[in-house]
Amino acid sequence: MKIGRNQPCSDESGKNTSDCDIDELFEEMDPPDDLLFPLKSLAQLYLDENPGVLDDFQRQYLEEACSQPYSYFQVIHVEPGKTITLKDLFLPRTYTVLEF
Repeated sequence: MKIGRNQPCSDESGKNTSDCDIDELFEEMDPPDDLLFPLKSLAQLYLDENPGVLDDFQRQYLEEACSQPYSYFQVIHVEPGKTITLKDLFLPRTYTVLEF
């Protein structure tokens, strides 16, 4: 069975079903791996392709952001209008973010 975009899954009789093989669903949508898992972040690509556009602070900010690993955070404390404390769920670190 060939499934394209915006076409419902169906069984052999043609009856619609929700039991589709995920590989079948994306058979015609096979983007290159570098699009799904880019080696560089969008921020790094911007830095690479636009040298001299940013001031020193903006460039340093993006370079620092690019040097940090991806992670997920849990909010562990909030002082409304002042701070939010975040716990990194992968690494043993916490951050206090100031609100302005």
